[in-house]
Amino acid sequence: MANTLSWLEALPALLAAAVLLTAPGAVLLKIFGVGGPTAWAAGPALTAAAFGAGAVAFGTVGLRWNLATVGLLCAVLLGVALLVRRIWGRAAWSQAAAGESPPTSRLAYLGVAVAALLLVAVAVSAMLVPEALAQGWDPPFHLNAIQLIREQGNASSLGGLDSLWAGGGGGNFYPAVFHSFAAVIPLASAPVAANALFMVLLVQWAFGLASLAREVFPSRLGIAVTAPLLAVAFTVFPTPTLGSEGQWPYGAVVALTPGLLALAWRAVGRDGLGRGRRALLLALAAFGALGLVLLHGSAVANLLVFGVPALLVVLAKAVARERRAGSRAWIRQVVVAAGLAVVVVIVLLLAYRAGAFGNMMGWGREPYTGRLGAAAIVARGFAPAAHPWIALPLLTAALAGVVATFRWRAGEWLAPSALAIGVLYVGAAGSADSWLRYLTGFWFADWDRIAAMFAVPGALLAAAGIHWLVAAAGVGRAPGSPRSGDHGPQSER
Repeated sequence: MANTLSWLEALPALLAAAVLLTAPGAVLLKIFGVGGPTAWAAGPALTAAAFGAGAVAFGTVGLRWNLATVGLLCAVLLGVALLVRRIWGRAAWSQAAAGESPPTSRLAYLGVAVAALLLVAVAVSAMLVPEALAQGWDPPFHLNAIQLIREQGNASSLGGLDSLWAGGGGGNFYPAVFHSFAAVIPLASAPVAANALFMVLLVQWAFGLASLAREVFPSRLGIAVTAPLLAVAFTVFPTPTLGSEGQWPYGAVVALTPGLLALAWRAVGRDGLGRGRRALLLALAAFGALGLVLLHGSAVANLLVFGVPALLVVLAKAVARERRAGSRAWIRQVVVAAGLAVVVVIVLLLAYRAGAFGNMMGWGREPYTGRLGAAAIVARGFAPAAHPWIALPLLTAALAGVVATFRWRAGEWLAPSALAIGVLYVGAAGSADSWLRYLTGFWFADWDRIAAMFAVPGALLAAAGIHWLVAAAGVGRAPGSPRSGDHGPQSER
C-alpha cells in the first residue's frame, strides 16, 4: 500500500468531479433566472442531460469524447442559453424571475455540511485509499466502461459500450452518462475517478434534500436544516446502492433526484408564476429528467413514483381553488392533466415495445420472502433484520410528518410517494406472480433499488414531523405567543 495515493493527492480529482457534475447545469439554470441553492442542487441533472445527448452526437459524427470536446460542448450549451435569454429580453426576464426564490438560512447550509461530512467520512473509512476497487458484481463492469471510453473515445449510450457485451455490436442502448463523467476527470485512474464521483454524489444527495425541503416548505426553514441530517440515519440509501452493491448509475439517479424535484416543484407548486415562466421552468425540469433517464432507465419509474402524487395534489388544489371562485377553468386543467397522462402511458408503451426496457422487465430475480414478510420489513422502516427497531424514532417522526403535511397543506404528496414505494417493495420482495411484480421490473425486480427511493420522502417527512412536534410543544416559544402553525404558512418566515 506504500505507493497508493493519499486523499490529499486525490483532491484535484475530487474538485474536478464536483465542477464537471455541477457547474454546467447550475450555470445554465442561473442564466435562466433560477438562483439560490436550487440551481446547484438541480444543476447535475441538467449536466447529465447535456453530456448524454452530447455523447450520442459525438459518437454519431465520430468526435472523440475527452476533456477538450466536453469543454466545447459546455461552451456551445451555455452560448445557446445566453442567446435565448438575449432574444427573450433581459429586463422582462429579470422581472419574471423576481421574488421567485424562497428564503434561505445559513443553518441549512450547516445541516448540509454536517450531513455530507458524515457520509463522506463513512465512505473514506470504508475505502481506505482513493484507488480502492469496489467489491461486488457491478463495479468491474463500470470500471471497464470508464476505461473503454478513455481508450476508444466513444461515450454514446447508443452503442458506445457495445464491446463490453457478449457478442458486441448492434448499437445497444446502455446508459453511459455516469461513465462519461468519470472518463474525463483529469489526473485520476478509472478507480480514482469513480470514487471521486461517488464522493461528490454523497454531497449532492445531502444538498438536494435540503433544497427540496426549502422548496416544498419555504416558510419552515428548520426542515431544510434537519432533512439532510436525518437522511444519514436511513439504511436504504446511499450505503447499499452506491457502496456495497456498487450500482453507481442508478445510485446517481437517486442521489440527484431531490435536486431535480426541487426545480420541478418550483415550476408546478408555486402560485403567482406567469405562464411563460412556469413553462420555461417545466422545460428545464424536463431536460433534467432526460439527464436522469440517460443516467439509468429506472429513472423513468422513479420520477413517476414522485411526480404522479405531486401532480395530483397540485391538480386537486387548483380544481378546488377554481371551483371556490366559481370559475369553470378547472375543467380545462383536468382535461390537460388527462392528456398528459395519456401521453406518458403511450410513451412508456412505445418504449416497451421498442425493447428499451426489455432487459429490465424480463429480469428473472426471485422474491426472497412472502408478502407478509416484505410488509413487515417496510413497517420497520427497512431496518436490518438484526436490529428490527433501529428505525423506530425515524418512523415515529415520519408518521408525525404525514399529519403535519396535511395540516399545513404543504408537501402532501410525500406520504403517497412513500406508500407507493412500500407497496412496490412488497411486490418485488414478496410476490412471485402478480401485476405488481411485473411493474417492479423497472428496477430489475430488485427490492434494494426500490427501497433506496424511500429515503427521499422519509427524510422530509421525518424532518417535518420533528418540526411540527417541536412547534406543537411550544419549545422555543415566548410565553403567550401564538403557535407557528396557527396563522398560516408564512408564520415562520
